[in-house]
Amino acid sequence: MNADQLAHVELLVRSLQRSLASQYLDVISAVLFIWDHIVTFDQEVELVWPSRWGAGKILFLLVRYITWPDVLSSMSKSIFHLDAAVCQPLFEYVVWSTIIGIAAAEMILVLRTWAIWGGQRLLLAILTTVLSVGAGACCYVAKIYISRTHFISADTISPHLRGCFVTASTNMIAGPWIALTAFDFAILVLTMIKGVQHFRNGSSGIIVSLYRDGLLYFIYLFTISLANILVLYLAPAEYTILLAELQRVLYAMLSCRIVLHLRAAPQVPSTGSDSPARVASKIPGFRTRDEGGASAWFGNIATSSWDSEATDAGLCVSK
Repeated sequence: MNADQLAHVELLVRSLQRSLASQYLDVISAVLFIWDHIVTFDQEVELVWPSRWGAGKILFLLVRYITWPDVLSSMSKSIFHLDAAVCQPLFEYVVWSTIIGIAAAEMILVLRTWAIWGGQRLLLAILTTVLSVGAGACCYVAKIYISRTHFISADTISPHLRGCFVTASTNMIAGPWIALTAFDFAILVLTMIKGVQHFRNGSSGIIVSLYRDGLLYFIYLFTISLANILVLYLAPAEYTILLAELQRVLYAMLSCRIVLHLRAAPQVPSTGSDSPARVASKIPGFRTRDEGGASAWFGNIATSSWDSEATDAGLCVSK
């Protein structure tokens, strides 16, 4: 074997190692999502299923269950022998499903931010418009991205390999990820501003805890988005989709956990003027129940104006 052939073999081996790393991370992401669904399923049954249909419930179920075909598809690429002709449409489905799932997850974050800011309709209009325009641009880029991403069946290289490997792609998909990262950063800043205002006015342990959870979730999403951008620009082509599935799963997990936490807050049994239940009823971002039986997923329903806005948006539910 001459030097050129040896160099070619070494290049192929490194490429296979990178492709396998991407497959392994997809499996880890799938296992993480399945585990999270199992440990939170009882909360879903108790807090979401009995409620009336509204924006919050629809978004929650959409984000949670549209992710299942994605993770199963990702696992199948590492378990079964697949032809390139199968991997390509499978990849196309995952891309479009990811766009829908992340857009729905972002809408949950938008509604939570809107509620934290007291139900300001101008803020809701701005955030929703930005999200819609971004989703439209993402669809345009995704169409090009799909056409420029190609696969080969792994068993054409070795019968012991499974799934498909990326042979060509483009980093232009980084554009939507950059926009998503910027949007998440804006949501994070808005949450921090309102959180500081609440803490200055006095805060109990439950307020600190729930704002802290919300901020941590936003930081996690922002970090994974930023990491994905760096990978797209700095890593080899085999890593183009390295973090895509993990990011997809984290958006589904964390946005759904936000909804579950908001709905679970009033379930804390306590009494007194500063009890968790009473505090939760006064702080934006909790599901509370008024005397008439109406429940608001997000926001403060202590005022009739906010209750009306939440109802109009489909966030108020009643049993």
